[in-house]
Amino acid sequence: MLTATYIRPVAHSHKWRLFVLALTVLCLVQIVSAQILVTLEYRGKKVTCGYSGLRGVAKSCGAQGYERVFTGTVRSLADVGDTDKLLGIEPDEVFVGDSSRVTAITNQACLRDEIHSGDKWLFYLSRDSKSQKLEMSYGSPSKPIVGAKEEISMLRDLGRLSEAGILTGTVELLVQNRDGKKFSPLANHRIVAKNEKVGSAYEAMTNTDGYFWFELPPGWYNITAAPEFHFEEVDTGLSMMRGSVPVKQGECWEHDFTVEQTKRSTHTSSKLATHSSTRSSTAEVHGAKP
Repeated sequence: MLTATYIRPVAHSHKWRLFVLALTVLCLVQIVSAQILVTLEYRGKKVTCGYSGLRGVAKSCGAQGYERVFTGTVRSLADVGDTDKLLGIEPDEVFVGDSSRVTAITNQACLRDEIHSGDKWLFYLSRDSKSQKLEMSYGSPSKPIVGAKEEISMLRDLGRLSEAGILTGTVELLVQNRDGKKFSPLANHRIVAKNEKVGSAYEAMTNTDGYFWFELPPGWYNITAAPEFHFEEVDTGLSMMRGSVPVKQGECWEHDFTVEQTKRSTHTSSKLATHSSTRSSTAEVHGAKP
């Protein structure tokens, strides 16, 4: 959670500089703490890889920020140094960029899946700021095509959206007992997305993996589990402020969060007027895992 500390009055411009600096440092500390560092062994050597552990924070899940996004086949593969591989890739279905054959480097030691010549993948490629070469970062959504059905469907949908954006994510349930904490997907539960400016609310159902999907007008939204069972979002210290989950035209944003059941009853006398999301009745189509 962000906290405020009293600082003696200073000149107006200096005061705001101090505030921005303090806020920036605080955010950087929080972001670093959300990194999961894993030490792996690759070809007899130990390699440290950093993976994002963020939940409760909206992040981009579309093609924005990438120079080329496509499905394709690895036609050639060569070792570069101790951990990297140089890939020669032939694109198939293109979402961003052109259809020309491309070479890209990737860190195989930290990549979650072993990549081989002949493999078909969904590729997200960006350009390294120092070398100016294309790379497939191990932190990107790149993955074997057999496990990328949801992402490919989302990328196709982004291509046809003209007045809406996609908001997706997963919800997990935290249960605390004598044996400790247990996390599981919040399956088959209503999720409500409320536009904080105009008050419109939309609903979607999670699937068995806790996955939900909305197509929404651009704006800022508050995302909650429906109140029937009195679930509240677990505050991780990085959780989004109410109404701060963005939806942008032609873009995809992902919001994963964790809830726990409270003993506090939340009876209300008025019903929230809701509208069915385009995907509310078809969550299984886009939420199902292969």
